[in-house]
Amino acid sequence: MKACILAIGSEMLTPFRVDTNSLLITERLNAIGYDVRLKAVVADEVDELAEIIRAAMAWADLIMVTGGLGPTEDDITRDAVARTLDTPLDVDEAIADRIRDRFARRGMTMPEINRRQAMVPRGADVLENPNGTAPGLWIERGRTAIVLLPGPPREMRPMLEGVIRDRLAPRSGTAGLFRRVLKITGRAESDVDAQVQPVYAKWTAQPVPISTTILAVLGQIELHLSAQAPSLQAADTVLDVAVLELQAVLGPSIYSTDGRSLEAVVADRGTWRGQRIGGACDGRGDPDAGRDQRRHRDYGHRRPRRRLTREASGHGRRRRDPRRRGACAHVSVLRRPRHGEVSGSSGGVEHDAAGSHTRPGTPRMG
Repeated sequence: MKACILAIGSEMLTPFRVDTNSLLITERLNAIGYDVRLKAVVADEVDELAEIIRAAMAWADLIMVTGGLGPTEDDITRDAVARTLDTPLDVDEAIADRIRDRFARRGMTMPEINRRQAMVPRGADVLENPNGTAPGLWIERGRTAIVLLPGPPREMRPMLEGVIRDRLAPRSGTAGLFRRVLKITGRAESDVDAQVQPVYAKWTAQPVPISTTILAVLGQIELHLSAQAPSLQAADTVLDVAVLELQAVLGPSIYSTDGRSLEAVVADRGTWRGQRIGGACDGRGDPDAGRDQRRHRDYGHRRPRRRLTREASGHGRRRRDPRRRGACAHVSVLRRPRHGEVSGSSGGVEHDAAGSHTRPGTPRMG
């Protein structure tokens, strides 16, 4: 089943606002078998939104629209849907009464403009909104279900869960869109694609098809495998075979088949071999900051900048305050420690159980 997600609001076409609702919606729809084929942010223009909805109805099983359900003139989602479906808007007095009561409980009088939120395209089902004044709407036309949800996340999220539980999940049964992420190092994106394309090209013709996406990120290549399957067990079966085929082609260049980061894989292997693990703190508490900014190119072999306090420690020197900022960010497998020293390498930093920093090679007292 194919889905389209539309976020309505001209403010999200500026540098000051970002559409975050679509990420959650995509995740939840994938879990019940919907393949999101289009996402778009649409300005507050009735004609433009109506045209986009009309085009999506030609192919989509589900159109999920968030935002544009408020009481002001630039809240145009209801009008655009009614225009697309060529159906009138009727005022639902029950909705108007609920909005009026909501204002009254706060000691306020409902402005007349809020009656716009009670306008419903004829034939639509109203979705209750316990956290706001704008109700959601469910409309079906032919193969397509159109769902209108409010934009504020605290209102949208519980309504989305209700729509999925009561209306969408029963349609898909146990089907879902299941994914695996393989991570590769030491190869260029074009090299990876040249080697694996003959492998994944045949997967789309399988009874349980697999689609493949190659993504180049800093320091690694990712292969995203997506299987549209009737159940998790069926997806696992075909994805396990696909992973083995890719490993046969790329060999040890694939360091992760379950989405784990390079640091996590190295740490797990080092622990399994009985090696000590050291860490480098980037001073910001961000586990990926050191890698992304290439501040620790050698996984802890370059000393991070230290944060100092004004408290003197020794003659003319200041000591670091490990509690101010920072977290153990980069992990590396280091050499086995010699007798009487702490595991480490030149320039690295290690955290003890209390969170303090120690220089590598310095015995830990007590």
